[in-house]
Amino acid sequence: MSDSRVPYDDEIDLFEIFETVWDGRWRVIGIVILAVLISIAVNVLKPELYNGSTALSKAPSSSFIKYSSVNETLQQSGFSYAISSQSVFDMFVTEFADYDEVVKILEKSDYIKQRLQAIEIEDRNDFLVYMAKNFEILPPSENGNHWSLDYEWRDSNESKKIFTQSIEDVLANVRQTILSDIDELARTVSIRNKNKKQRLNADLVALEDAINLDLAKRLLYLNEQTAIAKELGVEKNSLNGNGLFQSQNTGVSLSVTSSDIPFYLRGFKAIDKEIDLLFSRSKEDRLAINNTYVSIKTQLSSIHNDVSMQQIMSAKGSVADDDVTSWLAYDLSLATTSSQSKPVLYAILAAMLGLMVGVFNVLVSSAVRKRKSIVSTI
Repeated sequence: MSDSRVPYDDEIDLFEIFETVWDGRWRVIGIVILAVLISIAVNVLKPELYNGSTALSKAPSSSFIKYSSVNETLQQSGFSYAISSQSVFDMFVTEFADYDEVVKILEKSDYIKQRLQAIEIEDRNDFLVYMAKNFEILPPSENGNHWSLDYEWRDSNESKKIFTQSIEDVLANVRQTILSDIDELARTVSIRNKNKKQRLNADLVALEDAINLDLAKRLLYLNEQTAIAKELGVEKNSLNGNGLFQSQNTGVSLSVTSSDIPFYLRGFKAIDKEIDLLFSRSKEDRLAINNTYVSIKTQLSSIHNDVSMQQIMSAKGSVADDDVTSWLAYDLSLATTSSQSKPVLYAILAAMLGLMVGVFNVLVSSAVRKRKSIVSTI
């Protein structure tokens, strides 16, 4: 049995290829037309999407001049909190990041309501969050200076309305956060003053007890010394100038401890006079000559006259009445918008793909026919 081999010609004949393609030109044209029609159908059936972007920045400092007074009060009270363009911007970005406000707006959209009907109830919230992420606040790029508001949506005008309403709702929440913070800051000042006042009053009571105890000890000592002076008949001061000076430097008049020079040598007249003076002093006079008492009373008076809490609370009216839209600098009407739909480009790409597929189909079909023809002649 002899083997029959099919002869192969490895040489490429470009003219033959062109002739083959030309003979099958109508098939190629048909495939190209079909590819173009498919691309057109896809573009028609696919919802048209728009991309938009506009700059976002914090408001000018002039928008927050009205809060300078309360910011100064907060700083003097030891708080780092401030109602400023930067702090409000940071609060806005943080508040927007949870997309809650965008989700609430989307739930009112007829388009979203229609889409939700085809989604399981337990999956609807995930879908809403997914759609809400089409509205983003993006930080500055590596070479940029501004944040941006970016969106991707089926209708450019609708997307701007959704974004605008979402921003206003977020700013309203920021306002409520600031109002709550003001209440908390004022409450903190009140509690701090109350605690400090209680501590100072306790110190004051302890100081009064100590002063009364020192007075009792002093009177006991003076009564003992005047009794000795009377017993010895020392009526007047028997100390010379040096002795009196030394007696004063020993601190005899400030303690009940003994010294080298007996205190009774001053004479019972002087001692009795001191006793009379101590008894004649009112409670207020005895306390007023104590420096620590004066310091405590000064601090208590400062707390009593402290109006920082009222000044902090006064800012609530300004915050509540303020126009929150002035807290950010943006303008969605100036957004750069572009459509994702590019029918001409897609048609050209489809035609090129159809051309390649058509030519390949014609060449393969021709090669298969030739092979069958050669095999049948052997």
